[in-house]
Order: sequence, then C-alpha cells, then structure tokens
Amino acid sequence: MSEPPEEKPAGGRPAEQPGSGGARWGVGIVVALVLYVLSVGPVLRLRENGMVSDNLCRIIYTPLGWEMHTATANRLLAWYCNLWGVEAVPFGDPFGSGFDWYF
Repeated sequence: MSEPPEEKPAGGRPAEQPGSGGARWGVGIVVALVLYVLSVGPVLRLRENGMVSDNLCRIIYTPLGWEMHTATANRLLAWYCNLWGVEAVPFGDPFGSGFDWYF
C-alpha cells in the first residue's frame, strides 16, 4: 500500500520546519549590519559629489561612530573608504566618547 500524500497548507506550500524563522531573522540582521557598514564608502563618495549632505551622513552613520572605539577600527574604516576614492578624516569626538572616528 502506498502512503497517503502529504497534506499542504493553504497556498500549496509545505509547512515550514519549527524554529526556522529565528534563524532567518538572525541571518537577515547580520546581512543588514554588514551592508550598513559597507555602505559607508559609496555614501561618502556621493557626499563628495554633492549628492548627499554632511548632516545626513552624520545622522545615518552616528551608530557606526559609536562603535569606532579602537584605532584599528578607525584605520579599517579609513582603508575601506580609500578604496572608494574617499579620504576619510577624523572629525573629532562629537559624542564625548574619548575617541576620534572617521567620516
């Protein structure tokens, strides 16, 4: 005798495995954070071309600046910006964190 066909929920798609939603969210968050950091170079290039304002850059990348606590992180960000043809220079310590960070 053959086994009965697997029941599919409405919409014709098989039911998802339990717990797979959390993994998807986790991967999505990691991908979004990586894209956020990698967007610095292109956005600063647009800023140099006058297509994005300084204030908008500071608003968008303030959270990234909070994480620039080490000279190594600052150097990596400056190196990455230089790949985009953007000179990343320290603009001080606007949040009183004790560290300069690059934009």
